[in-house]
Amino acid sequence: MGPRVAPSGRRGGGRPPEVSSSVQDRGRLLFDRSPVGVLIYDRSMRVTDCNDRFVAILQSSRERLIGLDLNLLRDQSIVPTLRAALEGKEAYREGPYQATTAVVRIWATLRTAPFFANDGSVAGGIGIVEDTTEHRTAQLALQESRERLELALAGAGLAMWDWNLSTDVVAFDSRWSALLGYGPDELRWTRATVRRHVHAEDLPKLDESLSEHLRGLTPAWESELRLRLKTGAWKWVHLLGRVVERDTDGRAVRAAGTIRDVSDRKLVEERLQRSAFYDRLTDLPNRALVLDRLGVALRRTELHIGTHCAVLFLDIDRFQHVNDGLGHRAGDELLKEVVRRVALLLRPGDTFGRLGGDEFLVVLDDVIDESSPIRVAERIRLALEEPVQVEGHAVHVTVSIGIAIATGARHSAEDLLRDADTAMNRAKEAGRDRYVLFDEAMHQTAVSRLDLENALRRSVERGEIVVSYQPVISVASAKLTGFEALARWQHPRRGLLLPPEFVPIAEETGLVVPIGRFVLGEACCQLRAWNEGRTGAPLRMSVNLSPRQVASPSLVEEVETAVEAAGIDPRLLRLEITESVLVDRPEEALRVLSRLRALGVQLALDDFGTGYSSLSYLVRFPVQELKLDRAFVSRVHHGEREAAVARAILVLAHELGMTVTAEGVETEEQLAWLRAEGFDHVQGNLLSRPLPATDAGRFVSGSFP
Repeated sequence: MGPRVAPSGRRGGGRPPEVSSSVQDRGRLLFDRSPVGVLIYDRSMRVTDCNDRFVAILQSSRERLIGLDLNLLRDQSIVPTLRAALEGKEAYREGPYQATTAVVRIWATLRTAPFFANDGSVAGGIGIVEDTTEHRTAQLALQESRERLELALAGAGLAMWDWNLSTDVVAFDSRWSALLGYGPDELRWTRATVRRHVHAEDLPKLDESLSEHLRGLTPAWESELRLRLKTGAWKWVHLLGRVVERDTDGRAVRAAGTIRDVSDRKLVEERLQRSAFYDRLTDLPNRALVLDRLGVALRRTELHIGTHCAVLFLDIDRFQHVNDGLGHRAGDELLKEVVRRVALLLRPGDTFGRLGGDEFLVVLDDVIDESSPIRVAERIRLALEEPVQVEGHAVHVTVSIGIAIATGARHSAEDLLRDADTAMNRAKEAGRDRYVLFDEAMHQTAVSRLDLENALRRSVERGEIVVSYQPVISVASAKLTGFEALARWQHPRRGLLLPPEFVPIAEETGLVVPIGRFVLGEACCQLRAWNEGRTGAPLRMSVNLSPRQVASPSLVEEVETAVEAAGIDPRLLRLEITESVLVDRPEEALRVLSRLRALGVQLALDDFGTGYSSLSYLVRFPVQELKLDRAFVSRVHHGEREAAVARAILVLAHELGMTVTAEGVETEEQLAWLRAEGFDHVQGNLLSRPLPATDAGRFVSGSFP
């Protein structure tokens, strides 16, 4: 039972009235069941009594606490509060506490007050202890949660806002001010204020999203928009919000949400989009974007009768020579200068894009007739007449241009591009540095060419490539000295096709390599058959090599394999190349031809006199024979100048230790002139057309007049 305590204001005045035992029992019951801990201690600071709640708070026992000297508490910070009661004062303390007998640290409030003896003196103190650990823990957790939220918001770049729709006041946190550059109280933010800071192009989608949400149609509203900063610049932000309170009628009265700076992401997206639709080198629209704009232009043309859409397909002539000769950096600089000049000629509404490599496309809208794109093509050619200075070199640039116009018939962007490409290729074939206007006949030719290409791809494996042999005759002895092997294509529908009808396609597609490999192997085997058992000088075999074959890294090995497989003397094989092989890649050609000569094969320069005819080639390259082109042979009787050129070639070749074969001999007069001038060999239709191997065999032992 606790002590009798006089009111704190009473300091004496006689003995208090006696209290009945029942009253004392009820008082003890209330003392023990108090929801707060109660501690009673005497003037010597020893605990004289405590209730159950106090014992529970300290997680101890009454036996251990009664008689405890409070002066010896481990936590000395609460001793002054306890002693204050012994000095007749009330005191209060809040904070962490750890008793001597408890190992658990708690957070509690401690209120102390004195109690008095009958004589009015301070008899001891009473402490009221309330355990606030759970409350404090909740406070700390809430504080930590707020701090984590602040960190998360700061880390995510989020600013919080709260909009009171009743007063139309929008409250923002400090990050909003930092985002836009305004002071905390610099502006009174309302919906109208916010709208004035939103980019005009973004307002419609913001209003639509907000309206749908306020009507309860969406769980939230969000929008990406541009906000004007205090400086006047624009910043991309992501706005997210939702209604958090509605009135009894369901009307929104309060909304809240976040706003986040997404400028960096938008910049990355813009760069990605630009890289997806713009050429990195020239900054022009790329193929995808050009075709998209062309499609838009075609749809617009369908709506405006009397106007058309035209495209110009530009390809820089011999651009690969610049890359090979001056390097890719020089090639890039050349492309950028060409783009600069062409762009200056076009209207603001025209589209100029790069398809890839050295190919470009110009889309002209609102074209009345074909004269407009033709004038543009002429201006482009004129703009490129002045040489381009690249890496200290003056480079002369020409372009081949294909023009296609979308007429009344419906066109797709791909169709129009295809037609312009076809016309451009026709310009290339016609000699480059020109424009060609597409017509439907070109399309039919292109389709036919494609069909021919597809059939040619299967020609070797189907056995459709056959070899014909044209005799080569010695002028001095009129005897057969060998043959030239010539490829023919036995087309399943079109019959026998000569080289001009399929070799250009084979060269362009690379099919000339397997075709040439087949012809070489067949010719070597046929030469062995004709020379077996032959008396006298053995026959020689000439085989043509295309530029693609010379550029093939496996050519030398293929020639060596063909010679060894046929079992022939490599000196009896003569490989013919054209001057273009030497011009396009002279150093590479020199290496390949030197390796071929090391095998023992002979080399001939075909069609001499029709190309560049550089005399330096005759000195540098290991060539043993020149073949005078039929164009010279056919004109030797047309004038002294033509005859003089043919005669000079012969003299030059003989001085260099080479033999000369005249091709395309068609008349007796030509043959007589060639014999009189001292040419070494001749071949042509006068002597024999190219023949199948079985027919050519009858010439093996014959002679010619």
